[in-house]
Amino acid sequence: MSKEAFEESRTQGNPDALYLFSVGGRSYPYTDYERELTIEGITYQPIAIDRDSINTSGTLDKSQLRVRMPRSEDIPQLFRIFPPSDVVSLIIYEGHHEDPDLQFLCIWSGRVLGCGHQGTTAELTCEPVSTSLRRSGLRRRWQYTCPLVLYGAECGLNKDDHFITTTASAMQGAYMSFSAGWNGSYDAARFVGGVVSWTYDGAIYMRSILKVDAANNKLLLDGVVQNISVGASVKVYLGCAHTLSACTELGNILNFGGQESIPKQNPIGYANRFF
Repeated sequence: MSKEAFEESRTQGNPDALYLFSVGGRSYPYTDYERELTIEGITYQPIAIDRDSINTSGTLDKSQLRVRMPRSEDIPQLFRIFPPSDVVSLIIYEGHHEDPDLQFLCIWSGRVLGCGHQGTTAELTCEPVSTSLRRSGLRRRWQYTCPLVLYGAECGLNKDDHFITTTASAMQGAYMSFSAGWNGSYDAARFVGGVVSWTYDGAIYMRSILKVDAANNKLLLDGVVQNISVGASVKVYLGCAHTLSACTELGNILNFGGQESIPKQNPIGYANRFF
């Protein structure tokens, strides 16, 4: 039989939902059925999970979907201290466990934006992939500094060529400390705007570097440091001031996106342009 046959039946139409969360190469499969379901080699664990009705009105003004589950599950725990470094995607399938063909079809696909808590229940706010079609991209402006994302596609700089490997000596809040000489041959100030990366339990954690305290050998990051122990190996990637000189130091001058030739004097101002 097929899913359609069960849906059209007067007595057998009792659909089950599968929720496949994915982040950083790891999958978290859940189902609202009371037992485990193995579909296409993936075993979905039964938990108390439900969602809002899916809006198919054709507009995106009410496109957000809320999924509720116990706050003790793995997905809410990812958002407990600081949001994950990677996008948390979600695909919802629907079918019938009585179906001998186990035909479960995709009914929704998107990503998780955030997580809130109501008692022992976590509420995930999700948006469908269709909302990305309505987003306006960043516009290029006529400016001195480079507007390109460091290590992005247009920047073209390979981040694997501009990092050092060191060990963490202490962590406190959003600060991470290292031993003296951690920056090697680089000026410590050059890491401002860069990224610190480490791996824990197969997941990659990343934090942007907001400030470098060279005197105390520590970095101020943009989020709380978690899931890392003293002596763990970390990668510290160089930052960029997005100026012509900084781009030259990184050997990426051909991809510089700023306009250094902008006149510093207003051509339509009150200054006499003939003397």
